[in-house]
Amino acid sequence: MMQPSGSKGHWDPYILSRLLSSSTAPDSMIELRTSCGFKTLVHKSLLCHYSTYYNVAIDGSFQEASKTSFELELNEEQAKWLVSWLYSGSLEDHLSHPDTEQLFCLYIFADKTDILALRRRVMTKLVKEKKARISYPCFTIGGVREYPSNLEPPSNQSTQTSS
Repeated sequence: MMQPSGSKGHWDPYILSRLLSSSTAPDSMIELRTSCGFKTLVHKSLLCHYSTYYNVAIDGSFQEASKTSFELELNEEQAKWLVSWLYSGSLEDHLSHPDTEQLFCLYIFADKTDILALRRRVMTKLVKEKKARISYPCFTIGGVREYPSNLEPPSNQSTQTSS
């Protein structure tokens, strides 16, 4: 399978377009499944582009190269996030307020299978979640919320600060 040039460290819609347009053969898809019964087909070229592990397993001279499916060490929700990310580059659509433990499991999977771009996306999501959960100390003066001058209030809160 020919690998397009470009960074594998970030998801790129141009690469998605190139890979999908060149993946028209009947054997261009591979099944991914989980132990809980989830199954889906994904483009081999897309999976191989972002994952050194799957690239070697599918295109290498290993026994796995003849496999038509792979078992993911993920639960159904995490597997759906993986597939969604492969085709959209985003975790946002399904993860308005995700369980942090689930995100760490997805990160560990991405680390094991050497999917750098997914690791980066998960880490970005974890940082955003952490920031969203920070509680900001404030006090009220005359009905107006005030924040200490060394803290920025959440974007949906008052922007007044105290001295």
